[in-house]
Amino acid sequence: QLVVGPTALDQESRTDRSVDREVAKELDKCIQRVLPQLDVEASYVGEYVGIRPGTDQRDYQIHLYPQKNWIAVAGIRSTGLTASLGIGNYVQRLLCCILEPPKEKPSNIQTTPMPSLEELVNDFHENQGYVHIHGRRFRVTHPLSIFGLRSLTQSRQQLKSKNQSKL
Repeated sequence: QLVVGPTALDQESRTDRSVDREVAKELDKCIQRVLPQLDVEASYVGEYVGIRPGTDQRDYQIHLYPQKNWIAVAGIRSTGLTASLGIGNYVQRLLCCILEPPKEKPSNIQTTPMPSLEELVNDFHENQGYVHIHGRRFRVTHPLSIFGLRSLTQSRQQLKSKNQSKL
């Protein structure tokens, strides 16, 4: 399985989610340069377009406004997921500058365990594209997440068939 992209194009519209055919052709050319034997049309699974807010600034925009008890965090692009722990740590330090320290430290912080990937895959298929996490129902809408959940199921089914044929 191969995912190509993302690309980023500046645009004025806040609602136009159409695929730019020229960009799609350029991505196809990139694939052909890397994997010339791949039949791009036969292997095609899907495409998606999303509108992400951005700034004309290259760096993250993280600003403290102590008079308003406000921290603005903006301009976080693709690297934001990788940098999220560092961003959170930085924002936490900024918060310490404007908030009173807590009177008592929490004695026992508990995390909430997530369902296993296998449970999520099964839930996704049994509930027509929905998963349940801690009693709440969530619809899976991101194309790459849907593709991944379906692919995991197909891989497991193929492995199961292969193992059964050996018996």
